[in-house]
Amino acid sequence: MRRPFQIPVSAPRGLAVVALCLPLLALNSPSLGAQSTGSPAQSAGPDSDATAKAAARKKAFEQEAKRLEEEGSSQQASEPDPQQTLFVSPAIVAMLAGRVQSFTVFDIDGHNLTSKAEWSLSNSYVADLASSDEPTVTAKAPGTVTLRARVGMEESFSELKVYEGTSFPMGTILWQAPKIPGFSAKKMTQAVPTANGPDLYTVETNDAGDTLVRAFLADGRQLWMKRSAPNSAPGTRGTRPQTTAPPASHP
Repeated sequence: MRRPFQIPVSAPRGLAVVALCLPLLALNSPSLGAQSTGSPAQSAGPDSDATAKAAARKKAFEQEAKRLEEEGSSQQASEPDPQQTLFVSPAIVAMLAGRVQSFTVFDIDGHNLTSKAEWSLSNSYVADLASSDEPTVTAKAPGTVTLRARVGMEESFSELKVYEGTSFPMGTILWQAPKIPGFSAKKMTQAVPTANGPDLYTVETNDAGDTLVRAFLADGRQLWMKRSAPNSAPGTRGTRPQTTAPPASHP
């Protein structure tokens, strides 16, 4: 079995990770030092600051990716229900008290249904839910809580674990993206940082040779996905690309 490929998303915007043959993961790692918990220092000017941040992101991305690919990981992800058609992204989140996390929900064809979903939280002591066009959860106290999204008769869940203190234990999975049944990630590309664009693209395939391209923000929210299936028989779902357009803007 291919080893997972992981890098931090607690670092500056643009760092994310793909687990080859596993769902998208982000791993808290000490190798990035202060970048994993603090804010980058200010540079002399806007241009030099942006250049320094971009260089730091690229270097950290490459170093951590290489280290984790060589070392491997014991993290394993369970296979999704083959009949699952609704997905919350991210599907697993680690949080510290006071932190805020946003979510999206989409169907098997990639349609973003976030604004149409009914959202609920299993424990208001651990976290608070603010439900709007894009729901946000604020962590309050250590514990585990489940976020549910319901659209019509379908529902999907995300598990949130809130840790005490000001930093995560080493090796903590910061977030995990939902896995699409039958697909495994084969390639990931760090996106060019833009104000409204994704931070990461993944390319996934299934046994039939279908291809799935997905775009994510650094906090694990899926923005869009596009599916093409050149080898599918006429009349099947895969005969046409499944796509949703990226939203106009993101926080």
